[in-house]
Order: sequence, then C-alpha cells, then structure tokens
Amino acid sequence: MINIKKISIILIFGLVSILIQGTIFRSLLPFGYVPNLLCALLVFLSLFEVTILGVFLAGLLGLLLDLFTSQLLGPWFGAYVFVFIILSIFAQRVYVGSILTFSIVVALSSVLSALIYLFMILPYLEISTSLITVLIVESFLTALFSPIIYWIIKLAYPRNQDRYGSLSKVL
Repeated sequence: MINIKKISIILIFGLVSILIQGTIFRSLLPFGYVPNLLCALLVFLSLFEVTILGVFLAGLLGLLLDLFTSQLLGPWFGAYVFVFIILSIFAQRVYVGSILTFSIVVALSSVLSALIYLFMILPYLEISTSLITVLIVESFLTALFSPIIYWIIKLAYPRNQDRYGSLSKVL
C-alpha cells in the first residue's frame, strides 16, 4: 500500500533541504562548501524504511538533486539508489539509536554518493586535487548538520511497527 504521508514528508523535507543548502548555506558558509542535507535524509530512509517505498524515495531525492543542480539528469538518482541499497544491506547491523553512529554513516554515505556521482560524470569533468578537499569538507559539514536533520525527520516521519518495515517479515 502506498503511504502518501511518508512520500509527502520526504518530498517536503527534500525540497526544504535543497532550498536551505542552495540559498542560506551557500551564502553563509565560507569558500562555497555546502553540506548535502539530502544525504542525511537518504541515510535516515535507508536505516528506517528498508522497503520498496524507501528505494523509490531515495531515487526521488536523487532526482530532486539532479533537477535543482541543473546539470545532468540521472547521476544523483543512480548514486542515491546505490547508496540506499548498500546501507539497507547493513541496516540490521547498525545501531541507529546513536547520533554519533548516524553522523558517521552520513559522512561515509556523503563520500560514497559523491564518488559515485563523480564516476558517472567523469567523461564530462576534469579531475583536480582540490576536488578531494571539497569532497572531504562537504562530507564533514554534512555529518555536522545531520543530527538536526535526524531529530526533525524522526519526529515527523511515521514509524513502522518495526524499524525494517515489511522486509523483516520476509527475512
């Protein structure tokens, strides 16, 4: 059954996150380093919504980022779905009650999704050493802001009866 409330919440949080990181953070943070707030939403989904709906929402977040970056359509979609699948595999082995754990997973996911994105756009891009610095700083900033996203989305997002949704009943 399609849960319109979950889809609406993720869409609203996704759009607000894109607006915040594209306007407020871009103008306030130095050197153009901007945290990827959508990555924190992606990690939340991969830990708490391990269902087909979660894959759909992860792809939707990637598509939103593709649309708002106005570059190629599809690389963030593919990166987010891939990261969602990888994190969902390990979701049962991660203690998600800890903010520190969540922040570390967000930082690693931010690096992984950015590397996948870069690999997909590699034919259209010149790689420089400063790109690694940007990747590391933005992953750190994403992890720094992830506890705020975690608490806000945890309050608003409807919970399944167990954290793994219907998938745990199959396994």
